[in-house]
Amino acid sequence: MFKKLNHAGTERKGRIFAVAAVFALTIASLSALVAPQKAAAYSACSGNSCSLSVEECLAKNPRPLLKVNGVPDRKCTAAVQGFMNEVYSRGISVDGSYGDQTAITVAWFQIKFDIGVDGKVGPATWQKIRDVCTWIYAYNENQACFSRWSI
Repeated sequence: MFKKLNHAGTERKGRIFAVAAVFALTIASLSALVAPQKAAAYSACSGNSCSLSVEECLAKNPRPLLKVNGVPDRKCTAAVQGFMNEVYSRGISVDGSYGDQTAITVAWFQIKFDIGVDGKVGPATWQKIRDVCTWIYAYNENQACFSRWSI
């Protein structure tokens, strides 16, 4: 009617729990080490070596037209490059230079959102960037639209 208490099973469960707890603490420690390094890369810029954030570029009136061989707006170009890397993991250089790599990435973004594809950041692309910023901040509290990158 009564089962005999099995101490071996209890010890095994205790060991499994201990291993799981150590694993969880290790992961938490690694996350704490990695997160500040990522944040530091974006907050380290200051003065003229710093780009504007996407939100600051969106607030400009008129918003700059970014294109290959166009009038350079290095700070907003770097903001768009950083935004594409941060939100979509595109892996382009954040250098403030609107070259072929940036134009191809912008064209990819335009195709993704079914807006006119020309590889330029004009009114429709800026509007879609604003829409994406609104969405990612509201649902993910992602700071990509407020980040600044060193150029």
